[in-house]
Amino acid sequence: ANGGMQILVPATDPFGRVFLAVAGQVLTTMTLAAPPDDSVPPDLRADLETFRANLLATMAETGYDVSENVLGIGTAYAILKFWVRLYGQIALEVFGRFPFAVAKPEPLFEALLTDLVQQVGLT
Repeated sequence: ANGGMQILVPATDPFGRVFLAVAGQVLTTMTLAAPPDDSVPPDLRADLETFRANLLATMAETGYDVSENVLGIGTAYAILKFWVRLYGQIALEVFGRFPFAVAKPEPLFEALLTDLVQQVGLT
């Protein structure tokens, strides 16, 4: 389904492991405003089911027993979008690839985190 591209399994990526440990803690202690399962684009469902299974397994490995009911396909979709945006922000900063010079990247990072946290319904 991914056109032969290698899928990065979160458990094998250091950033992914940290992110998923935090996500596991959030999912076991808080409620997210995740999109309903039927709002996920149909063409993404198969890949997201695999991603969801990887999420559940990795979170279990990090000590968070997340119920399949709590981590539905809509929640997996929200986590994927959060992760992609956060990872992109970090990669742009680390590799100096912002489209303009950013003397102080911290406020930009904080603004992104604030937006992402609000989008998933956390405070």
